[in-house]
Amino acid sequence: MLVGNKFGAAGAEVLVEEFLHGEECSILALVDGERAVLLPSSQDHKRVFDGDKGPNTGGMGAYSPAPVVTDAMLPEIKERIILPVVRELRKRGIVYKGVLYAGLMVTPPGGKTALSGSAVNVVEFNARFGDPETEAVLPRLGGDFATALLHCADGCLSDADVVVKPEAAATVIVASGGYPGSYEKGKEITGLDAAAQVPGATVFHCGTKSADGKTSTPPTRPWTASYSTRRSTERTSPIAPSSADEGVLGPGGPFPMKTSTSVLVIIILVLIILLMGGAGLWYFFSGRIGNRDIYDAVQGRGMQMQEQVDRRSDAIEAKLDRLDAKLSAIHGLSSRADAQAASIEGKLDKLIQLIEKRQPAKIEPTP
Repeated sequence: MLVGNKFGAAGAEVLVEEFLHGEECSILALVDGERAVLLPSSQDHKRVFDGDKGPNTGGMGAYSPAPVVTDAMLPEIKERIILPVVRELRKRGIVYKGVLYAGLMVTPPGGKTALSGSAVNVVEFNARFGDPETEAVLPRLGGDFATALLHCADGCLSDADVVVKPEAAATVIVASGGYPGSYEKGKEITGLDAAAQVPGATVFHCGTKSADGKTSTPPTRPWTASYSTRRSTERTSPIAPSSADEGVLGPGGPFPMKTSTSVLVIIILVLIILLMGGAGLWYFFSGRIGNRDIYDAVQGRGMQMQEQVDRRSDAIEAKLDRLDAKLSAIHGLSSRADAQAASIEGKLDKLIQLIEKRQPAKIEPTP
C-alpha cells in the first residue's frame, strides 16, 4: 500500500486504530436536526463469492434484522451514538436533517471488550442511506414513509412516523462478471418479468439501461439488482407494526403508500439513493429548496446528473478507443523499425565480409 503506491495519495498515511472484535452491523437513523428515530438494523456481506471468499466489494447482499443487535441495545445506540453526533453538529452550526448511517461493531458476550468498555462501538458514519442495506431495510417499513421524510425536513419528526413490520427481509446483489475488478459491459439481463411475479419479491436496478425492449448492464459501473423477499419472524420491533397495507408494487409490497403523491415521491427517492448515493436527498433534507417543489426538483436533478454521467462515460470510452488506436499504430511503427534494423544489420555483415576478402595477405618477417 505504501511502497507500491497502490492507493495513490490516499495511501500516503496510515492511521493505527484499536482492533474491534465482533460482528459489524448497520443502523440507519432519520434525523430532523434535533431528534432521531432508528430504522431496523441490518447486516451486509462484503466478499464477492459464496463462503466468505474472494475480494471485498461494496456489498453483495444484506438482511434485516441483524441478529447481533438486540432490542436492549437500541436505546444505547440512540442515546450514546446517534444523538451525540446530532447535538455536536448543531453546536458547530450544522442543523443536520436526513439519514445518519452508523456502521457499528458488536462484541458478543465473552468476547474481548473494547477500550470504551461498551459492547457496541462505532466503525464509521455516513451521511446517506447504505447500499445494499437500504434494499433490506425499506421493505420492512409500513405506514407513509414519505411523510416521515417530510417531517425530517420540517423538523417535527417523531417515533410514530416510523412503523416497522415484523417480517424479515433479505437482498442479494447480482453483479456483472468480473466485479469488483474489470467487468463485462452491455450484457443483456433476462428473467426480470419472471422475478416480478414472485410473491413478496422486488428487483431494484442500479445503472441498468433499457433499449429496444432489452435491459442491459451499464458501461460505467457493474450492474446490481437486489432481490428482496420478506418472511415472517417472531422477532418484533419495539415500534408497533402496522396493519396489512396495499403496497405500491402489489399487495403487501415494500412501500405501502396512502396517496398517489406519496407513491411518486418514494419511487423517486429510492432511485436517487441507489444511483447517486443520496445526492438529491441532501437538497431535500437541508431545506435548500421549497417543500412544494421538492418532488419535481429532485427528479429533474437526478435525471440531469445521470445524463452527465452517461455523457462523461461515453467521452471516456471514446478516448480509450483513440488511445488503443494510437498504441496499435506505435506497435506497427516499432515492428517496422525492428525490420529495418535487421535489414541494416544484414547489410553491415555483408559489407564486413566483403572488406575482409579484399584485404592483402599479411607477410610474416623471416626470423
